[in-house]
Amino acid sequence: MKRLIALSALLAAYSIFAEDLYVPAGDTSNITANATYGTITVNGTLNISGGTVSVTEIRISDGADQKSGKLVVDGGKLTYGSDSNLYIGYNGGTGEYEIKRDSNLVGHIVLGHGGGSGNVFKISGGFHQGKYIVNIGVDSEIVFNGGYIKLSQDMIRPQSGNLTIKATADNNINMRPFNTGTVNCFYYGTDYTGTVRTEGPGSFRYYNVKSNGKVNLNSLPAGKMVWAHTGGIYLMSGATNTVPFTAVSGSEDFFCQGGTPQDVILYTDEGKVRQVLDLNGQTLAMRSIRTRDGYGACVVTNGAASTAGAVKLGSDVAGETIALTDIDLEWDARVGLVKQGACRLNLRRDGFNAPLTVAGGVLNVATNIAPASIAQNGGLISVATNCTMTVEDANWTNPAMEAGSAGLVETRGAVALKGD
Repeated sequence: MKRLIALSALLAAYSIFAEDLYVPAGDTSNITANATYGTITVNGTLNISGGTVSVTEIRISDGADQKSGKLVVDGGKLTYGSDSNLYIGYNGGTGEYEIKRDSNLVGHIVLGHGGGSGNVFKISGGFHQGKYIVNIGVDSEIVFNGGYIKLSQDMIRPQSGNLTIKATADNNINMRPFNTGTVNCFYYGTDYTGTVRTEGPGSFRYYNVKSNGKVNLNSLPAGKMVWAHTGGIYLMSGATNTVPFTAVSGSEDFFCQGGTPQDVILYTDEGKVRQVLDLNGQTLAMRSIRTRDGYGACVVTNGAASTAGAVKLGSDVAGETIALTDIDLEWDARVGLVKQGACRLNLRRDGFNAPLTVAGGVLNVATNIAPASIAQNGGLISVATNCTMTVEDANWTNPAMEAGSAGLVETRGAVALKGD
């Protein structure tokens, strides 16, 4: 059965039979104490401002003619089963779900059931806890006005349609995995035809709070991910042991899609363990990579993979300068460095001994390095005053220079070629 709730009614009830709750369009209702329901359907506005509300299923804006359904959790808690759904827009409707205080859901969020458009999940404080977020609508939004979402399994599942993930001014896009098991940052099907786009002036932050398992980085198919926010991507450590962010097959463009290469920051909180980025035999492209100064060394490693991993650094902005330094950043000798784009990359990692590739622009060697190999496929290598670049003669390949064209070396310091 359904219970019709009049404008501004106060609800505080347990139901033996878990009766349904229906809020008609144009009505506003409030729940202020513990309550249990079967299905909650919200075509008007429902505020949960006290108690814990347990429910089997939630439908916000049920029907293509419903455009104003809104559910707000502010002071109370909302919980539903691990295999249950909270639908933001149901049967083609357009709805909004907003979290203002900590919530304790354990199931899924589905945006745009029935192909609706304009559905919004808004995090304005505290956190939302659940399994994963699915978008099947025409276009949907996840908006961060503060707070964070804490998800298990596959964090974001864009199945169809377009999904925008954005933060408002002075806020960041904050995502945390559960602390056990394996989590994928993004999960998608090969037939996904929409686009996932980030927006806003803040940063995109993955908080690694796991005590075991791993966090897999996953990119979307080519052209399906657009990084359009401006604050970089932070891989955050909030744990007491080291569980790495791991690159998996198809991750190459994870940090560099939509024509906007991102700055990657390995970030460690005071008293927490160092953050680890495990290439796992993959190649990751990005604009730059750095750490939070003064909080212990973070690591770029190739893990247990037998296949060589690599990091591509740089941008296509001629005249822009990017630096790779040795402040609080350990670099595995099995992780190659590829200088990409038209920019200038200052290499300041003393003793750098990994494979080195220059594919364009300028690589400025501003310290003493001994790369395992150099592959110069264009661009300029500049060795600064009082600096030395040492490499085995047989391990320096320069097709462009050998052909008498673009690959050049400029030395103010020294290039030492070690022969047999």
